[in-house]
Amino acid sequence: SLQTSNLKSLPSTIPQLQSQISDLERESSDPTFWDDSNNKRNKSVTQQLSTLNRLVNRVQQWNEWEGDAATAFEILDDSECDDET
Repeated sequence: SLQTSNLKSLPSTIPQLQSQISDLERESSDPTFWDDSNNKRNKSVTQQLSTLNRLVNRVQQWNEWEGDAATAFEILDDSECDDET
């Protein structure tokens, strides 16, 4: 599992993760990749692709939620300032 300190560095790594995904997708698009003799490698690549895609999706979702929460706090803060005047 990821620690909180690691989560803060993830948004900057999304392009790196997406680059890894592209590399793995490129590799898996080669017709010989799916040959029986390459069975161990295609299982490994498939697992890596699944994990990386899930991670990118989760980080993007968290970033969206963080943005939504920041907007909500701004609205709340503006509302409190209006009440004080």
